[in-house]
Amino acid sequence: MRMLVTNNLPEGTSIHWHGAILPNGMDGVSGLTQPKIAPGETFAYEFTLKQTGTLMYHPHFDEMVQIALGMQGFFIIHPRDASIRRVDRDFAIMLNEWFIKPGTATPDRR
Repeated sequence: MRMLVTNNLPEGTSIHWHGAILPNGMDGVSGLTQPKIAPGETFAYEFTLKQTGTLMYHPHFDEMVQIALGMQGFFIIHPRDASIRRVDRDFAIMLNEWFIKPGTATPDRR
C-alpha cells in the first residue's frame, strides 16, 4: 500500500495506523518513529498489508485537537481470496465526545 499524505494544515501532522503490522518507520508517531509532516509537505506511507480486519487511523501530532476536529477513520482490509473467509458486510462505529467552548475554534482538552 502506498498512501501519500499532503499536509494542508497550518501545523504539523502525521498518521498513526492502529493495529496494522508495518515497519516501525511507517507507524506515524511524530517525534518517535518519524518527523512530523510540516505544513505544505507530503509524506509517503508505504507498507505491505499483511492481515485482514477493521483497523483505525488518527494523527499523532497535537492529537487532542486534530482528533477532536475529525481527523480519524477506519481502515478495513478484506481478504484477497473471499472464499477463505467471506465478508458480507462491515459495521464500524467511532464515538467521540468533545466540548468546544463558544467563541473558540479548538476543543477543551480537559
